[in-house]
Amino acid sequence: MECVFVIAKQSVFGSNIVLTLQIDYSDAELRKQLRLLAADSMGKRDRRPPPTTYNAVMQPTKSMVIKDRKIKLPPSLRLPSMEDHQFFNRERLLELSQLEFEMFAQLKELGKLPPREYINEKRTLLPDELATEKLELLEEGFGNWTRSQFFHFVKASTKFGRHDFENIAVEMDMSVDTIKAYSDAFWRWGPTELKSDEWGRVKSQIEKGEQNIAKKKRQEALLDKFVKTFDDPAKDMV
Repeated sequence: MECVFVIAKQSVFGSNIVLTLQIDYSDAELRKQLRLLAADSMGKRDRRPPPTTYNAVMQPTKSMVIKDRKIKLPPSLRLPSMEDHQFFNRERLLELSQLEFEMFAQLKELGKLPPREYINEKRTLLPDELATEKLELLEEGFGNWTRSQFFHFVKASTKFGRHDFENIAVEMDMSVDTIKAYSDAFWRWGPTELKSDEWGRVKSQIEKGEQNIAKKKRQEALLDKFVKTFDDPAKDMV
């Protein structure tokens, strides 16, 4: 059976997208049309700063009103709580979630929702390319990092310097690879994801610690040079 399917949506960036599709709602064709819908309406975008309205924590959206109906998304499709120090690409994930809500609502209205076991396993209803993007973006974030671990990372970076991943890893009881990955996200996305005054404070703290480390190294080098001026330092030095 064919019917006309009209979707009017507004993205989080303000652009309106209106699509009219002639769709045969057999399962295979439905999946094909949904893939086309997503591809036409949402191309992959580069990461951009979060909205000017600052939110340290973005709670997962459980329900949304679509076409005057309240649609509740299954837990496996919802985004996690995304705190600023976890460095998710929150803007893009929210956009993907908006599209997923609309696709879920349409499938539910047509009685074409896949089994709950399938949804729980796949963790997304998006077509392949966008599904891969969503899951990759979720993996790129640090959802298991607590606020306490964030401050511990800042303190360890202040103590050892930002590039001493080995000692920071030992201090935090984590792998070097994990510290490297988090450090890269911290310095790359901290200026835009963290609140401006907090970023300025933690950045200044680490830089001050690095200055102290450099000063100590200079003093040690001068002392070593001074000691070497004596033939028998233990006897000649006062």
